[in-house]
Amino acid sequence: MGGDGAAADFDAFYEASYGQLVAHLYALTGDLGEAQDAAQEAFIRAWDRWHQVSTHDNPVAWVRLTGQRVAISRWRRARTAVRSWVRHGPVAPVAGPGPDTVALVDALRRLPEAQRSALVLHHMGGRSVAEIAAEGGVAVGTVKARLHRGRQALAVLLGEEPARVPEPVPTQPSTVPVPVPVPVPVQASGRRPVGVRANNTAAPDLGPGSLPRTRPESPPGAEVEPGPVGDGDEGSGATMPAGPADTLARELTELTAHA
Repeated sequence: MGGDGAAADFDAFYEASYGQLVAHLYALTGDLGEAQDAAQEAFIRAWDRWHQVSTHDNPVAWVRLTGQRVAISRWRRARTAVRSWVRHGPVAPVAGPGPDTVALVDALRRLPEAQRSALVLHHMGGRSVAEIAAEGGVAVGTVKARLHRGRQALAVLLGEEPARVPEPVPTQPSTVPVPVPVPVPVQASGRRPVGVRANNTAAPDLGPGSLPRTRPESPPGAEVEPGPVGDGDEGSGATMPAGPADTLARELTELTAHA
């Protein structure tokens, strides 16, 4: 083959002589498809030897002769195939894959590529575990693990072994008591009953004699009398301090006196 000049010369040669060659080979073979194929093959061979064919006195004659030889060779091969078919008869039909084979191929397609490759090479290709490991560049234990997991997955997919469902882990009941809120009855005045705290829990029973001593409220305008001395105040000579109600009563008395 040459450079751009040779390619341009061959293109011009091809366009000028292709139709004539196809018509000649069609008249020879009686098959337009065979004539076109033979013509293409002849021009391919001419391009491979264009540095020699281009120097011939008649390059078209070289291509025509080459096309005839190609067409005759193709016809001879077809005749041999027909004679062989007549002698031996038609090829016996090959039975299709059975349902087991179809199921196996479908199950293999659903496996990871590493497991599928190990199973096919070992069980169908007859390769040893060491050979598979060396070819894949992995450890022998890795190949054994892939074979083991692949066989287990195939057994499940083919219905030979039920799928294993992990059992739920039993939980121990909690022994911590949950506090139950105690409803707080509300009186008509909106006050809590005596002995009930704000967090809905009953006040602890301190026993008799241990309750804090309180002084009853005095009515408005009454003089505050010193209270008796308790057991805990014995010998101290102190009186109980006045509560908020006593202070309010005293202030009201003073306001009334000034009025």
